Formats: sequence, structure tokens, C-alpha cells
Amino acid sequence: MKLFASAALAAASVVSVLVPAGPAAGQQTVWSSDLGTGVWGTCWDGKGSWSCTVSAEVAESRSFYAPPRKVGDITVNCTRETVRNQRDVTVRRPGAAELTGGSTPAGVRRPTRFTWSEETTRTLTETIQPNEASWFEVQQARETGTASFTITDDAGRVQIRKAEFDGPGLTLPDRLFQKTGPLNREELAGCRR
Repeated sequence: MKLFASAALAAASVVSVLVPAGPAAGQQTVWSSDLGTGVWGTCWDGKGSWSCTVSAEVAESRSFYAPPRKVGDITVNCTRETVRNQRDVTVRRPGAAELTGGSTPAGVRRPTRFTWSEETTRTLTETIQPNEASWFEVQQARETGTASFTITDDAGRVQIRKAEFDGPGLTLPDRLFQKTGPLNREELAGCRR
């Protein structure tokens, strides 16, 4: 939790209450709109895990938003002034696929699961009224469905597997919300110490 003891941090910028949180310019995304790009991640089987690359051909999918969850720290304004504060908010977007069916060449490990992750950091400006707390919540865009995965291991060996996946959204951006609320009596007493 971050406390402000003076209004010296007040700045002239305005907070965005709803901010798309997709990848920043130049940042690699886990999936592309055509799903034809290679995605690096981890393949798993009963013996452990190894690095692999996957490209997917989606058979069917649906997009949805996951329930909101808090990200980052809570900031408390103990001053008598409105505070505008810039801070970085990092959102991790994990994905997983259960691999079934398909063909695996002889001598090649047959993965049963593929996992990957994308992380995006945004610098946001929050506006906090006197005696209020502020935090950010993310509502992640997700996509679930079935696909045909082409899996390539570090040695360049390829196998094609069917998969049911749940991962970062392909067509919808994440939603970031700034939430604020008044301090309770105990929190206010902590500000006066």
C-alpha cells in the first residue's frame, strides 16, 4: 500500500477510467488474429516439461470476459488535496491447452498439455480524492475453443495435435478500471499518525 503524506505529487494529467490493455506497440502477442504465428511456451507430459513452439489453426472458438480481479497495489490519499499519481500496472495473461489425438513421430515426446503466458505493463495515471483509496482491476479478454496445434520442439521435430484451449482473447481487448472508495475509521486514524 502506498500512502501520500503531502499534495506535492499532484500532477496535471487525468486518469483514464477504462483503458484497453492490449499489447503495447512493438510487444509480441501470444496469439495473432490469424493464429498462424509461432507461440513459444512449455510442453508438458508425464515426465516433465520442455520448451516448444506452437502454431494453431482454430476450428471453433468463443470470446468472453473473465470476472474482474485486482492488480497491483492499493494507493491511499491521506492528504487534503486531490492526488494524481502515475504508476505501472502489470497484467499477466496465461493460456493453456489440453492436447488430445493427432500424430506424434516415433522417438518424440508426446505432450499432453501446452502452457504459455503474455505480460503487459501499462503506465496509468490515477486520480485519488482526499481520504480515499484507489486500486486497479482488470477484466481479461479470454478465448476458448478447439484447434489443431502444430508443435515444434527445440530439435525442430514437428507433430500435429488436436487441442482444447483457453487463452488470451484474440478479438477483444482487456479492460482496466480504476476503482476508488472512502477510507474507514481505522484507515483514517492510520493517516493521522
